[in-house]
Amino acid sequence: MSDDRENDPETGASNNDDEFIKLRVMGQSSNEVHFKVKKTTTMTKLKKTYADRMGVNPDSLRWEKNHR
Repeated sequence: MSDDRENDPETGASNNDDEFIKLRVMGQSSNEVHFKVKKTTTMTKLKKTYADRMGVNPDSLRWEKNHR
């Protein structure tokens, strides 16, 4: 039996997309930043990375989640 997380022998690609979450973070000025993070990544690390990319203080950010 083969495990879903093994590498594909033909392409060499990993089939571990189920270990990642794709996120879209939208700012007040309608700018979007896309992230592909592991499920184990903490929200603190995501906030810090977003703040670094946007050039703002992480403590000045407020987060709201919307589901579809």
